Amino acid sequence: PFSSQIFLRDRLKVICVKFEELREVPLWVFGLRGLEELHLEGLFPPEMARGATLESLRELKQLKVLSLRSNAGKVPASVTDVAGHLQRLSLHNDGARLLALNSLKKLAVLRELELVACGLERIPHAIFSLGALQELDLKDNHLRSIEEILSFQHCRKLVTLRLWHNQIAYVPEHVRKLRSLEQLYLSHNKLETLPTQLGQCFGLRLLDLSHNGLRSLPPELGLLQSLQHLALSYNALESLPDELFFCHKLRTLLLGYNHLTQLSPDVAALQALSRLELKGNRLETLPEELGDCKGLKKSGLLVEDTLYEGLPAEVREKMEEE
Repeated sequence: PFSSQIFLRDRLKVICVKFEELREVPLWVFGLRGLEELHLEGLFPPEMARGATLESLRELKQLKVLSLRSNAGKVPASVTDVAGHLQRLSLHNDGARLLALNSLKKLAVLRELELVACGLERIPHAIFSLGALQELDLKDNHLRSIEEILSFQHCRKLVTLRLWHNQIAYVPEHVRKLRSLEQLYLSHNKLETLPTQLGQCFGLRLLDLSHNGLRSLPPELGLLQSLQHLALSYNALESLPDELFFCHKLRTLLLGYNHLTQLSPDVAALQALSRLELKGNRLETLPEELGDCKGLKKSGLLVEDTLYEGLPAEVREKMEEE
């Protein structure tokens, strides 16, 4: 009834609408003036997917979050209706190719952008206009080259970059220009080597390189003095550079399922370490210096039982103290 629509119009903050086809979404949804989050899921009919026309969002003066799970061929033009206040935009395309992204350029206050499974082969240039952007997620696309990351210099507030689940074969040297970056996700790609310049991303606190084909690491990673979380599981690493143990702030070090034959006694330098994953390697012994990692307890050490039992009794006792 009309009265309940008026009641909802000003009070409803979040709505999630799921339809077979987006044209079935009732028009009153686009008149909810108090709405802060709009989550839409449904397909455009094939003949309309290319144009991807959404109703006008002009009434949604409070909208901060817009998420669209669909098969849109372009970023709907009506997102520019909320350009002055939209802070988070998520487009999940289930693999359908997103071809036109020019509407993005106008989103002046956008802080978070997700373009997931949008069939992207390059990082779209429209993104580099987003001066307020803090987080970008390009998961599950077809990115092979990321040469364009140099242009992220214009996104001076970018702290989190998720390029996971793509086909990226190398990281360009100019990654060092990304001064503001604190979290870099590159897992599930095709990396076999890393540039030494990655060690110049001094702001990095989290680096996820798991599920790649890395055989070695550049010693320069030891320059990452802010690094707290480093994930290297499921690679082909045979050894670690000694310099890695200069990353004294490391709290999480994931090294499972590589080809490591030994762990350096230098691990004792990692006083903040509370989680160490070593399972699935070719280790025959563990260094007793693990007992000098003050923050590391048995519960945080993921390793085969036989290796753990091979540690001296006093080291195990220390690690089992709560």
